[in-house]
Amino acid sequence: MDLRCSVIRSARRRLVSPTYRSAGEVLVHTKSVAVRTQNIDKCVLGRSRCNTCPVVGKNTLINILGSNGNRFSVNQHFTCTSTNLVYILVCGRCNCLYVGETKRRLADRITEHLRSIKQNLQGYPVATHFNPPSPCSIKDLAVTAALTCRGSDRDRQTAENRLIMKLGTLSPHGLNIRMDLF
Repeated sequence: MDLRCSVIRSARRRLVSPTYRSAGEVLVHTKSVAVRTQNIDKCVLGRSRCNTCPVVGKNTLINILGSNGNRFSVNQHFTCTSTNLVYILVCGRCNCLYVGETKRRLADRITEHLRSIKQNLQGYPVATHFNPPSPCSIKDLAVTAALTCRGSDRDRQTAENRLIMKLGTLSPHGLNIRMDLF
């Protein structure tokens, strides 16, 4: 299949996403497509010990293609201190996705994910994915906030569930192992 790519550029990062010629190419394409881009080494807000900014996407427009062929575009601006949101973890090596939600700062939640990976905590799908015997490592991790949710915890969890379904990130196609049902 001839896969043409569209490039979205910003001052510090570059994102490459596939451009399909027909709907058939999207329907038979079963692998998540999200390309890891160059990291930013410093926190955009000047926080000295920020672990999130080096792995968070800085583009204001990011396109993510789920394992089921559905596309999701991020067109909001987020920082490491954004709260009450749904976020997406992307493996830059195998393009596997994880959708999560947090009421707290994005930096706090991502720090927990990074800690679980470094400590290789069993029972955590993100930690399992980024540790041996998987070929993927913590260096392949990229993060983008997807949606800001105003309202209750339930509204945020509903938005997370919808995004999990839209992108098809439930195991074995992604890293989510369950959806919270109310």
